[in-house]
Formats: sequence, structure tokens, C-alpha cells
Amino acid sequence: MFTNNDGFLKCNIDTPNFVDHNSYDASMCILNSSRDFILAKMVGHHGKPPPYEYEVAYLKEVLNQHP
Repeated sequence: MFTNNDGFLKCNIDTPNFVDHNSYDASMCILNSSRDFILAKMVGHHGKPPPYEYEVAYLKEVLNQHP
């Protein structure tokens, strides 16, 4: 997956919902404990899952893409 010698990785996830377009975006940014940039990604999705599922579903998707 990701290598890290600084102690921890921080993952920020944002999932804005676009009701008028029946879609939402999911974006994430990973930083290490020194605030060095590691990875960023953004994807768009059609549909409207419940709000509590946005970030969890996206995190699962990202982790599954980086073995």
C-alpha cells in the first residue's frame, strides 16, 4: 500500500453532493505526519447514496485500488 516512516498518514475526504445533477464527487488527499503530500484523487459518481455512506464508500474504493 503506502510506505510511511514518519509515524502516521492522514487522509482527508470530501464528498460534495450535486442534487440538481443527481451526482456527487469524492476527493481525497493523503499527507504524512510532516504534512508532506503523498497522494490525491478525485472521482465523480452518478446517483445519490445516503449522506453517511459517501465518505465510507469512497474510502473503501480508494483502498481497494491500492494493494
